Amino acid sequence: GPPPAVSAPRPRGATGVDPDGALLWRERRELLSPLGARCESCGHVNVPPAGAVLCRRCGEQELSVVDVARRGVVLTYAVSTALPRALPSPLTMIYADLEDGTRWKALGTGADVDQVATGDAVELVMRRLGLDDGIPIYGLAFRRSS
Repeated sequence: GPPPAVSAPRPRGATGVDPDGALLWRERRELLSPLGARCESCGHVNVPPAGAVLCRRCGEQELSVVDVARRGVVLTYAVSTALPRALPSPLTMIYADLEDGTRWKALGTGADVDQVATGDAVELVMRRLGLDDGIPIYGLAFRRSS
């Protein structure tokens, strides 16, 4: 008969992504600063840029990585209490329209769970989001701004 199936090793970490793995190292610049992939044909900024090989608006292939705005306004949000053990609960997921027209999704900073509202001014900041098997997870988060 066929040889026994060998399962691939499961990634370490509570998030299902190895905190020391190649995926996080490859995409660390994108995880730590607001970047997009601007289409050279129509000008649309595709976010996130990782994996963007075609413009999501027009289908063209010529894209260049650009910085996007850090400040914006909350479009909508949701408070989640069912999170991987590496993240504190509850956390707010915020969708915001940034000053340059880019729509961005990120966690709230944690202090905003009871205070965030549609229309609030927010800004993207780098924060320690949690601990995964003792390794800090850093990424972009929205905090309220004035």
